[in-house]
Amino acid sequence: MYLDDAKAQFEQLCQNERIPFEARPASEAEIQNAEQQLRIRFPIAYREFLLWMGNGGHHFLDHFVFSISRLPLNQIDARELVEDDTSETLPEDAIVLFWGNQGYYFKFICASDGDNPRVHEFYEGEGFTWNQFENIEALLLNGIEWYEERLKSSNSPIVWQG
Repeated sequence: MYLDDAKAQFEQLCQNERIPFEARPASEAEIQNAEQQLRIRFPIAYREFLLWMGNGGHHFLDHFVFSISRLPLNQIDARELVEDDTSETLPEDAIVLFWGNQGYYFKFICASDGDNPRVHEFYEGEGFTWNQFENIEALLLNGIEWYEERLKSSNSPIVWQG
């Protein structure tokens, strides 16, 4: 539906034996539990992502923490980072999709932004970048493109080193 192109390109990327990726889905029960914990209904595109890769991608975009089990803590950490770094606040309906594994940036959507929301970013010391990606699929396609470029220029297994 909203992520069809990303899923197809991910599968094509995984055809290469140097790519150790594997989409690990979250269950509907895990998604409902997270929604209850956060008291928010996830947009359809994000639910689609979680049902596809909600428990990680086995090295895919591993410079981000994005497992559904980590989602509630990512929300807390993101709010604290924003409040400690700026005079601004994270929108109440923000859902932190990806937490940078170094802990100083994250990517998020707003539940009120519809079924296929835009992706925004917050960087410590730099603040918010609004509308960084048109939607979740655009962010994923950007990540896939990064790996495809590395495949062309390397003969070793491709794993994020950042």
